[in-house]
Amino acid sequence: MLLNLGDLQAQLSQFEAAKQSYPEAITALNSSLQIAPNDIAALNIKGCVLLKLGDLQAQLSQFEAAKQSYSEAITAFNSTLQIAPNDIRQMI
Repeated sequence: MLLNLGDLQAQLSQFEAAKQSYPEAITALNSSLQIAPNDIAALNIKGCVLLKLGDLQAQLSQFEAAKQSYSEAITAFNSTLQIAPNDIRQMI
């Protein structure tokens, strides 16, 4: 839900609020991944949140932060591929 809230805030040009919602979503996903580190859905959603955060940061000319977010998204997606390389149904 925090991902959707961040998306809505970004669409409404509420960029500062969106910049808070996306990290809150990442924090919640990290908590979930501490309990279930191989949860493919949580890893994929984390990658998507980081991707959207990176897009927002790039839009706001925060290029170094965007680069970091994109790098973390790649790491999350790569983790998914390592856990379930043949399960394309789980990939986003």
